[in-house]
Amino acid sequence: MKKKDIEHQNIDFHKPDTTSPLQMNDLFGVFENLDKQKVTDYVIKQVINHKVSMLTFWKQGEIFKVALPYEWWKKYFLVAKKKKDVSDEKYDLRKEFHLQQFVYESVSHPHIKVPELFGYQELPDGEQFIVMEFIPGQTLYTLLLNKVTEKNKPERAPAKNDREADKNIVKIFGLETAKYMLSKIETTPYIYSKTKSMKLFTQEQAKNIKKHLTEFLDDMHKKWVYHRDLWGSLRNIMLCPDGKIYIIDFWKAVRKHAIKNEKEAYTEITEHGINEYVSDEWILDIIDTYTEK
Repeated sequence: MKKKDIEHQNIDFHKPDTTSPLQMNDLFGVFENLDKQKVTDYVIKQVINHKVSMLTFWKQGEIFKVALPYEWWKKYFLVAKKKKDVSDEKYDLRKEFHLQQFVYESVSHPHIKVPELFGYQELPDGEQFIVMEFIPGQTLYTLLLNKVTEKNKPERAPAKNDREADKNIVKIFGLETAKYMLSKIETTPYIYSKTKSMKLFTQEQAKNIKKHLTEFLDDMHKKWVYHRDLWGSLRNIMLCPDGKIYIIDFWKAVRKHAIKNEKEAYTEITEHGINEYVSDEWILDIIDTYTEK
């Protein structure tokens, strides 16, 4: 991967931040018209200077939640940070940023969304960052594990995110580590055995969700974009209180033009062999699995 350093004018990432909430409106603009570059610089600076705690993590990096304080309210952002020592080119946050940005701008649906992106930066030491809006919802993964928690330890508070959900299950079942808490619930026998009887949706809810997902995926595929990690990771489908569903985490996504058939989109030839991904539409079967009969 050819690295491209991003220039930052008047930004010192290691200088303590002294900006007061009263100055934020002038610095970043009003809520409806935020200056994306300035917001990106500010929230990444909070991460680099250890001003915020890690929200969750994945194999190749970490996720942080950062607040942008205004005079009377706060707006939250997520920062995805790729670890320095991950050299594999397929874990390229720059590629993920551009694909997700393309989907955000070109695929429109009233009920299915992708998070708005604010910026991408790569520092001279190789660290990569994506800044995006914070979505106030829960993944299918968290919702399912909360059902398991409620059944086995109803006195425990429901988890707010995937990391808390992992911790609850580890404690409930006496697991030594969280290594069993793989995101691929349906392909992990231990976890699948704990969740397969859990029901999240009524038949009417499932009907609407599947209809909306089908419409969104059809539109996305017509533009040659394939997510390739919906069936495999229930962490990538997020349900929000307002009824909207967000598709997140495009690091396995690909855009392939003029393919002869969809199988080509889900097949990847590498120097180590052939990687095959499951069709995006299989998420519809997962919805059925967790629907009341």
